[in-house]
Amino acid sequence: MYPSEYDAFGPWIYEITEAHPLPALFAPYVRSEETPLMLFKIPRDIERRRATPDMDLYDYVVGAYEERLLILKRVEHTVETITVSYAEIEGLRLFRHFLRGDLTLYLRSGEIRLPFNAVSMDIVTRFTSLIRGRYQTGTVPALPELRPWEKAPADLDVLFVNLLRELKQTEPEARVYACQSMAPLETRGGSFFKNLASRARPQRLPATLHLLNSQELIVIQREVPEKKAQENEYSYHFTYLPLIGIHQIRLEESQQERDILDCTIELPHHAVILRFQRENREATAFYRKLSDAFL
Repeated sequence: MYPSEYDAFGPWIYEITEAHPLPALFAPYVRSEETPLMLFKIPRDIERRRATPDMDLYDYVVGAYEERLLILKRVEHTVETITVSYAEIEGLRLFRHFLRGDLTLYLRSGEIRLPFNAVSMDIVTRFTSLIRGRYQTGTVPALPELRPWEKAPADLDVLFVNLLRELKQTEPEARVYACQSMAPLETRGGSFFKNLASRARPQRLPATLHLLNSQELIVIQREVPEKKAQENEYSYHFTYLPLIGIHQIRLEESQQERDILDCTIELPHHAVILRFQRENREATAFYRKLSDAFL
């Protein structure tokens, strides 16, 4: 005897099975004759004690098929249907802040954001891998000769050490080419009061790792903590950009901060901006060389 949807409800994402069937609200929108590669439901972000048996308990049903994604979104008591071909996806970002997670898909027509509880990060990571194996396929531009790290430095952020250890198990092909440590930012110009406020609450450049595999640029960024708290130790995101979809890479002096370079990665309909210190020769050399492939 399987538990009812209400009895099974919690922060977890469930893959659709006999034990965890489609919610009644979404069932009419999923064709039974088509077998998905993956099909799962994302719960509402409410406390378990506030859930009731007559409530629509799931916000999304998401399916990955051979040629497309199917995203069903609850809107009150109705369903919005979104169909996305893999070719429409220009990149994606997987974010985690303690128990809060977000998967953002960068599309030709905009963005789609799927919020979830990070207790189900393994399911979303597997879903992300399915997408990455199918989006923006084709011949990758010839890259210049680039030298990856042979060994991580001894003072590398512990979070990055742990993430790289996990990454090595799932993506042994990925290599690190550059790093930016967290660093203070100094604003250019500005009023007396603005400068005074920036001294009271100093801004910082987030720490980043820059990687390549045979198909993608991968950037791991640690979020700048807003306050000292344990959950900030788990705040980071992965950005995946298929090399075949990059149009241009530009490096320019920041107009807002001193001694900072803005690295703009132009996609067909989006731009991703990375930032590092001008004195960071490793990152500067990496992106200047990489940009030659997209001239």
